[in-house]
Amino acid sequence: MYTLKALTFIHLRQDRPDEARRKLDALKQLDPAGLVGWLAVAALAEGCGELP
Repeated sequence: MYTLKALTFIHLRQDRPDEARRKLDALKQLDPAGLVGWLAVAALAEGCGELP
């Protein structure tokens, strides 16, 4: 799951929001509580306007 989180951030940096969204969707299913910290990446993406 940490790899998915890292890939999400990488995709955001590479301006690939569709790929990042797919990774975030997977993380939501695998870790709904956000224990690996993916919620911070999701908030960053939303704050940058990369994701709805």
